[in-house]
Amino acid sequence: MLPPEPNMAKMAQSIEWACRPLSFLERCARELGDRFTIDLGAYGPFVIVSSPDDVRDVFRADPEVLHAGEGNAVLRRFLGDGSLLLLEGDAHLAERRLLMPAFTRARIQAHVELIERATSEALTKSPKDVAALRDAAEHLSLSVILRVVLGDETSDEARELEKRLRALLDDPRFNLAVLHQLDDAEPSASTRSLIAAFTDVRKLVASLVRARRASVIRGGDIVSMWLEAPENDRSGADEAIADGVLTLVVTGYETTATALSWAGVLLTRAPAVAQQLAAIARDDASGGATHPYLDAVCREVLRIHPVIPIVGRRVHAPFRLGALEVPVGVTLAPSIHLAHRRVATWGDPDVFRPERFVEREPSPYEYFPFGGGARRCLGRELALLEMKVALAHRARHGGFALDDADRVSARRRSVTIAPVASPRSGLRTPTEETTTTKEEDDHDPVGTL
Repeated sequence: MLPPEPNMAKMAQSIEWACRPLSFLERCARELGDRFTIDLGAYGPFVIVSSPDDVRDVFRADPEVLHAGEGNAVLRRFLGDGSLLLLEGDAHLAERRLLMPAFTRARIQAHVELIERATSEALTKSPKDVAALRDAAEHLSLSVILRVVLGDETSDEARELEKRLRALLDDPRFNLAVLHQLDDAEPSASTRSLIAAFTDVRKLVASLVRARRASVIRGGDIVSMWLEAPENDRSGADEAIADGVLTLVVTGYETTATALSWAGVLLTRAPAVAQQLAAIARDDASGGATHPYLDAVCREVLRIHPVIPIVGRRVHAPFRLGALEVPVGVTLAPSIHLAHRRVATWGDPDVFRPERFVEREPSPYEYFPFGGGARRCLGRELALLEMKVALAHRARHGGFALDDADRVSARRRSVTIAPVASPRSGLRTPTEETTTTKEEDDHDPVGTL
């Protein structure tokens, strides 16, 4: 028998998950405990876990028993069968080994100049509101990831790809909770137009890969690494490389832009933290970008607002989680959001307090903003470096003072949960949920409806 479900119809659970995922998870945890089941219709039953012991057992499980790729199956139509997020077993391991040299700390540090240049271009002016910050963060993160993956690409096709990607990921129809509608037998006109946008982006990426293969020029970018790999010197490899390019660009762009947006909101709400960062940026020889306190700020942002709420593993053989027998077909889903808000782990989880990461190093089963186990995000070092450089830059040039940070809501945005400012009237759309982080008021709830 699976853990208890909320006392709601399956359709109501799917709606809550699509519209108010954070408050839905929090309410279920309050009422049902550390383990509970939600039924997401087309995706089937999900067993949500958040205790360190359960998270450890899921992340350490045999990947032949718990399939991570199937937990991302909703992205197949867009990212393609060759996406690292969808591969399983030996194919996933081979692709990950191929990419790992591009994401070592030393290799990532070689991109500092690129990131600093992109940051100066995107964050010259102090953003006045969340929308302006989001726009700047998107420009910064997409500029960086395209150049890390494609090299210093300035072709018309590369510029067109940047334009179309931003338009697609800004499209409110591109919502992870409802992407299964792309596989409807008779899609609506709106869905057909979204599919056409997907197709156009994929064609552009494939064209860029073909052009790079035809060129004799190779560099230190990731596409060159793929093209030089012996296993990719064959017919049909370009399609898999295009899947890989799209995966790295979309995940690297969207997640980092979202994290930087949340950082701006939290630093606006916590002026004492912002002032400390400004002092470090002024006095530190590196301008603050390598200071331990800045690292702690970035990690605390990702604790309070991880960009995705859960990670999934589909059960392919009977699996025991403690005393619980989990049958085949169920998805086990460690919740990043709930694990990062456990009172037993964090004491005061609603308070934005970077010092906690100076005082104690949490285990990878207590804190896992980039996922865990063999599927931990390869791009975590690049994402953190972008955050550090961007925040250090803003600390040196006036910091953040967002006019609407006090009325921010968490909303699904493509593959992430991002900040959106609610109207001053206090009215919210059905896809928003208020998120007020406490710096002083220990009774102010986070993620309430």
